Amino acid sequence: MKKLQDDIYIAPGMKCKKINDNQYIVRDEKNNTDLNPHDIEHKILIYEREQTGWFLETAKELLELESFIYAPIVMMVCVSYLEGVEQYKIGQSSQGKSAKFVENSLKKIYPEIESNGDENLKKFYHQVRCGLFHEASLKGGVTFGDGTNYPKSIEISEEGIKINPRKLLKDITKDFRKYIADLKNPENVDKRENFEKIFNIAPS
Repeated sequence: MKKLQDDIYIAPGMKCKKINDNQYIVRDEKNNTDLNPHDIEHKILIYEREQTGWFLETAKELLELESFIYAPIVMMVCVSYLEGVEQYKIGQSSQGKSAKFVENSLKKIYPEIESNGDENLKKFYHQVRCGLFHEASLKGGVTFGDGTNYPKSIEISEEGIKINPRKLLKDITKDFRKYIADLKNPENVDKRENFEKIFNIAPS
């Protein structure tokens, strides 16, 4: 749920403006246009800018630096995307159901992980997701790199979990672009309705 406040950015270059006691617009400073935060087409634009500008593009810029030191931050962006986008896709909050949401999102992007058993999905959630967000570290057995030893975005085996952050971010970005394209198609009524269940506007 979005709460509109005067003079606050809700996405990069998109600032809320209060125009009367109970009405707001969102000023797109990049395109010099005004958006209606209650219109679904404009909601999609705001959501797209929010995710790309604050997260996906920033993660890409971090990986383009010489040092690979920012790779865990990139992985945090990618893993948070999994849970977040699943809420929009199915129109439900993940509160109390984070594991299921992350696992379902992961297997939509990487069906081969599920084909190797549900234990792989659970292992990813507990060792990668919980490690990054509960302990700000990767649990034992999780390694990352971008060399020949890391040919896949995610590889889960008995020995541990290997992650290639560059490929993972590329896959996540591809999934997001497809989702945005689906949302912009008026024929996808169910997807758009689910999106609005999560991206709704709180009373000012």
